[in-house]
Amino acid sequence: KGDNAGSDTYYTRSELLAITPNIPIMETLEKADGYPAMDRYLIPAPAVLGKLNELYTEENLPLLRDDLILHSIFEKAEALGGSLKTAGANPLKGDVRRYGDWSVRMTLRDPNIDLRLGTEATPERVLAEKPDALIIAVGSEPVIPRVPGVDGANVCLAQDIDLGLVTPGKRVVVVGAGLTGTETAVSLKREGHEVTVLDMLTLAEIRSREKAVNNAQRLAFTEGVKFLEKHRLESISPEGVTVRDGEDKQVFLPCDTVALSLGVRPRSKTAEELAGLCEEVYCVGDCNNRQGNITSAVREGFYAAMNV
Repeated sequence: KGDNAGSDTYYTRSELLAITPNIPIMETLEKADGYPAMDRYLIPAPAVLGKLNELYTEENLPLLRDDLILHSIFEKAEALGGSLKTAGANPLKGDVRRYGDWSVRMTLRDPNIDLRLGTEATPERVLAEKPDALIIAVGSEPVIPRVPGVDGANVCLAQDIDLGLVTPGKRVVVVGAGLTGTETAVSLKREGHEVTVLDMLTLAEIRSREKAVNNAQRLAFTEGVKFLEKHRLESISPEGVTVRDGEDKQVFLPCDTVALSLGVRPRSKTAEELAGLCEEVYCVGDCNNRQGNITSAVREGFYAAMNV
């Protein structure tokens, strides 16, 4: 829309459809890209669009498709979302959940994305695509402490509680007082659980490393979550956990469920296996930066796409 809407470069909906009868242009603009319906559309090069319409035939479509599909996505899981889905699972993270849902929705609506769910990006599969550029976003995996009893039936990841995959018992010990662990503790406390959070560091040290945890800690104090600073996990049993405090004394904490929240480790090996398969390669998100977050991951992905 504009003051010069009557110029030759502006087209009404019907006029645009008239010069592109072979191309599903309205579907692409309004459904795939999420743009609202407009009264007029600015077309900088209508002659080029007309020529594309002439070429957009059943006979040429396979060739055009090869050129028009700019990106393929290999996703090992059966659904999109990855760590965004996990990050938004806690009731305190409604904003993250909405952003993740929007990201998935927009990806699924784009007809120019060749989406392959349930397909791991192995070196063989990537090479078969003969890509001009490769963006690696294979993420990270949870850190699991090597202590006796860690594989017990009463042990789970804090994120699995948030996702509803695990039903915790009445008494819960959360190992790790970072953002995720603290938010899980707050939600559990609000549900009526007895919650203790332990960490090798002091809360002040955690805040200095992870600024976003400030608000979560304040909420936790308000809800009555118990914190044990400078306590190191030594072992886990069906009855509880054994820890060592800052004075090197061994302490036993009875509990029904142990929730691990000790951060993540980049899938560096997977990223390295893929990095040499293409001349133009970008590594973004958790697999590139252990101390990253959603903001940095989105920024890295954005700049990688812009460079491509």
